[in-house]
Amino acid sequence: SSGWNQPISQLLRDRRLNIIDCNNHVKSAALLFGSMCAPDALNRQFNPTGDNPSTVCDLCQGTNGNTFCTNQDPYAGNIGALMCLFNQGDIAFVRHTAIIELQIRDPTFPIDQFQLLCTNGQRLPWQQFQQCNW
Repeated sequence: SSGWNQPISQLLRDRRLNIIDCNNHVKSAALLFGSMCAPDALNRQFNPTGDNPSTVCDLCQGTNGNTFCTNQDPYAGNIGALMCLFNQGDIAFVRHTAIIELQIRDPTFPIDQFQLLCTNGQRLPWQQFQQCNW
């Protein structure tokens, strides 16, 4: 969750993300990002009023009710978020170690296609995470 909490909190602090519903950042993120895969975003814990938009699961890949948009979804977790980004997404919030973990898992994966989006809007190669992080 740190891969989600830190950037969302930073976007809120910088007033680049509007608060839609108190204590429900999922709705705010859905308004800003549109279609995404935010596993468990429809789960009661993260959807206390039961009205999070379905767009939070539009890009998820689970094939049945047991895995779709849950922490078991193929796009769940740091590696899953990178796979979503690679296959169809525009942005992923992950730990700084996620790309290295992906490279260890699949040494042939084209990790050089990933870039970091810095808080100032600049893009840097993923290896420069110490200079560009949230």
